[in-house]
Amino acid sequence: MALGTFVSVEADFPTWGMPPGRELAGFISSVLTRAAIPHSAPEELKGWAWTIRSQSGHTRIESIIGFSDDGPRQWQIHTYGYLGILDRLLRRGAADPEALRGFCEAIDRAIKSDGRFRTIRWYEQETYETDFGDTWDDAP
Repeated sequence: MALGTFVSVEADFPTWGMPPGRELAGFISSVLTRAAIPHSAPEELKGWAWTIRSQSGHTRIESIIGFSDDGPRQWQIHTYGYLGILDRLLRRGAADPEALRGFCEAIDRAIKSDGRFRTIRWYEQETYETDFGDTWDDAP
């Protein structure tokens, strides 16, 4: 089975603000800190979401945290792994799935142990982009 790197959750975080999700992004940042995963502070992403960046070896990781209110109202955390331009030019392979796995599993453990989170659904990126959430799992 491929790795699920997209998660949708219902959670008790404020939905006001532009963009909404500053508190959830701060929570995710604290989760990564406790898991000893180096990362950037949450940054606003073009007025609609928050982003957190990390790197493990040649793999760059970007996690986008946003609120979807088009039914059901839920938070989305989409995590992507990719190689930087230089690594792609030097043909250093693909993003390391284990770097992504560690990042996503840290998030999974934290949200499953916090009572503010409900209806946790993990998706594989390729499947999510095809069926828009019909196929999901309960873990990364």
